Amino acid sequence: MGDLSWVIQPGAVGATTGGSRPFTDAVTRLPAYRGVAYVGALTIASEVGDWRRFPAARTFMGFTGLVPSEYSSGEAVRRGHTTKAGNTHLRTQLIESAWAYQHHPNLG
Repeated sequence: MGDLSWVIQPGAVGATTGGSRPFTDAVTRLPAYRGVAYVGALTIASEVGDWRRFPAARTFMGFTGLVPSEYSSGEAVRRGHTTKAGNTHLRTQLIESAWAYQHHPNLG
């Protein structure tokens, strides 16, 4: 496995892209959220690409597949598990970040 130390350090994002740093802004902002590390931020930023294509949270969640499935018939509306129809890498990273956010680190 190659050396990933350039990914972990925030100032070195994009070091292997020949000077072009397309995700630098997103990768430096995303770790401000508890549960998102720099490698996770790089994954999220690279999978999303342009954030402006999602005008609302509903469209972003549809893209990730983190919306409930629906079984409807007439007046009855039943919602089930997540659809898992979106981007697998992004959905996995968001779920891992949510778990890390939920469980506070033990200090001491």
